[in-house]
Order: sequence, then structure tokens, then C-alpha cells
Amino acid sequence: MTLKYYNLAAISGGNSDSIYKEDYPEMNNDEFILLCKDRLKNLQDEIIINGEVTELLDKAFVLIYELNLQVEINRAIFKYDISGAYSKPLTTTGQQVYTLIYLII
Repeated sequence: MTLKYYNLAAISGGNSDSIYKEDYPEMNNDEFILLCKDRLKNLQDEIIINGEVTELLDKAFVLIYELNLQVEINRAIFKYDISGAYSKPLTTTGQQVYTLIYLII
């Protein structure tokens, strides 16, 4: 599965969970992004609940940086709903959207 990346973008609503970079001090930014990708990929599998195929929730994650220079990651916010994706060129936190699905923003 290929990870798609949208710079200076965001997704309104649909938050499911967040993980903070400070909880992984041994990781650089690239390693933290791969951790998030693996989590997203693992949550794309279908599961069977009461005999019905059900898709798990998370569809994307938004990386939030400390500043719009995109040097230090603050956290990743996982999203179960991507319908609120939009371009955010004036972000002050350098937001980026990562997903396994193509978005129109």
C-alpha cells in the first residue's frame, strides 16, 4: 500500500486518536511517520463482526508540527472520516495529511 502525502492540508473533524512524538524520543521524524503509516495500514484490514465484514475506522492521519517550518513533529491525529479534507496553505503548524486513499482537496 502506497502512502499518499498532502502538504499544507488538514481534515476537519473525524478524530479517532492521537499519538505524540514526545512519547517516541528515540525516533526521528521519518521513523515516526513510518510508525503512523504502519498503524494506518494495519487498521485498514477488514474484520468480521457477527458474521458481517466490517472495515476498521482510521483512513488517514494529520501530522501537526510545532511550527509551519515542519522541523519538529508534535503529534499525529488519526482520522476515521476524510470527507472534511481541505487545503490549508496558511497553517501555522505545518500540517500534512497522510492517507492510503486519494483525496480531492
